[in-house]
Amino acid sequence: MTHSEGTLQLSSFNSISGGTATSNLGAPINATNGTIAIGSSGNTATVIYNGPGETTDRVIRMNGTTGGVTLNQSGTSAGLATTRGVSGQLKFTADLSIPGTAGVDNRKTLTLTSTANANIGFMPGSGEIAGSISDSIAGISAAQRVTSVTKAGPNTWILSGTNTYTGTTRVQAGTLAITRPEALGAGPLDITTGAKVSLDFIGTRQVSALTFDLGSANPNGTYGSSASPATNKDDTRFSGLGTVTVGPLSSSPTVALVRSSGSNPSSGGASISFTATVTGNQPSGNVFFYDGVTLLGAGTLNGSYQATFTTTLLAGGSHTIAAIYPGDTNNGAGHSNSLAQTVNDSRTATTTTLARTAGASPSAFGASLAFTATVTGATPTGNVAFYDDSTLLGTIALNGSAQATLTTSGLTVGYRPITASYLGNAANAPSTTATSFFQTVSPPAGNGKLKVFILAGQSNMQGKGRVELGRDPNNYNNTNFVGGLGTLRNMLNKNPKRYGYLADSSSIANTANTTVPGWRTLPNVWVSYFTSGANASATQARKGYLDADFGNNASQGQIGPEYSFGLVAGSQLSDPVLIIKTAWGGNSLAWNFRPPSSGTT
Repeated sequence: MTHSEGTLQLSSFNSISGGTATSNLGAPINATNGTIAIGSSGNTATVIYNGPGETTDRVIRMNGTTGGVTLNQSGTSAGLATTRGVSGQLKFTADLSIPGTAGVDNRKTLTLTSTANANIGFMPGSGEIAGSISDSIAGISAAQRVTSVTKAGPNTWILSGTNTYTGTTRVQAGTLAITRPEALGAGPLDITTGAKVSLDFIGTRQVSALTFDLGSANPNGTYGSSASPATNKDDTRFSGLGTVTVGPLSSSPTVALVRSSGSNPSSGGASISFTATVTGNQPSGNVFFYDGVTLLGAGTLNGSYQATFTTTLLAGGSHTIAAIYPGDTNNGAGHSNSLAQTVNDSRTATTTTLARTAGASPSAFGASLAFTATVTGATPTGNVAFYDDSTLLGTIALNGSAQATLTTSGLTVGYRPITASYLGNAANAPSTTATSFFQTVSPPAGNGKLKVFILAGQSNMQGKGRVELGRDPNNYNNTNFVGGLGTLRNMLNKNPKRYGYLADSSSIANTANTTVPGWRTLPNVWVSYFTSGANASATQARKGYLDADFGNNASQGQIGPEYSFGLVAGSQLSDPVLIIKTAWGGNSLAWNFRPPSSGTT
């Protein structure tokens, strides 16, 4: 099949192996018949996929000389036109075919994009290239056969193959996810503000240059998110545990990992040490030790270029230990071999609970608070570590009642997720509180001013998500589905550690005949909601302190964007907050909100 230029829309690619009898592109029986040739000469051709998601082994052939191919994973087929949500993944498993013509310019660009269907509120699903992306065929000069990759559109595209293309990887919008170091091209990487590269692997990928918004090249070093061991951390442009190393650097080090003390298998609570030796150009800095994708801790390189990490906290079961060196000014990053470690833990299981034993919530900024952890087990002794999210607040020894109390006045403003971890002893296994204890810390006193925010829009500003009861999933209407959970309650149930700050155990709600904690309100945030249409009179009367149901219809308990916005603003600002929310179709912020003092236009 050949598509030379322009745009082709389809809802199915089909496959050579295990495909269906019919599709938009027929029913291929071999790789030759199944190849889809896209583009010609210098023309860029586009294929828009609007199906429900599929995996195909058909080959994409970038058929032109210059120009390129645009693959658009664009949402839903007609059969899903009344469904809101996310379409399935579109995955290509075959290597891309990238031919070339000797003596002419063969530089091509593969653009991976998407288009959200705003009319039905549908967000396109992800796309994935699992096959390899390379430069054009051999026999052409390297400068004339470069392949580049551009990520555009709001969705996520995934690169998971072994890719050898040497052109620029340009991430203009949405997310480009990289599942293994060799899936990212070794050429220049440019990231536009608002877009993100998700480095979903452990290790590093060396690129020839790194720029932001096509600006100046960043200095040599390692780059990644705050969850990675990168020396340059940037959560606005990166996520995941991996790093990119900007080079070339003078050394590509090797990292050798050994178990330097302890045994395998080991008993629960036994001390085990792992030592990483980095060989390179006088490497310096830290080495990070991982159990799978979980960071265990770090060690600093000594004069022999070795770093050691010791732990007694590995849980019972199987573990895979590895070490990552993030590099320095003279060395790139390095990833060690993996070591298997089995822990046979016969110690008594414990539970750890946490309560606030002094102070109140909300508390004033700088006020003294006390949190007490209680551990149950076989007469537990030892220490309890207290955390504010991932920040260690302190380590306190258990008393004779198996309790440890931390007193602090250093919590920052906002909703602080406090947890406690019992570190175990020879007879008792470690344990951590099952959920976070959320402490609200109010900002310092303000200066008497009022912060005013205007949330203006049309139907997108109303708020359609349910607080407690969900809709019937088979019908797009306003009927509550008995036993269904609303968006907000479902979020809390699935991830209480992340969204627990929304809940208020001092108030009670009732969902599906079950008593559950209610939702937080903020008395320093006032909401005035104005709208138009059938619900105007009822909605305009909705003025009051921020709560969870200032959405489109109060009687059905709907949540709008003002809730999360107000919680953040109210917890971070020292002045009281007024949120004026409008959902006025056909009205203008510049006209309808003009105060009398501004005169006429």
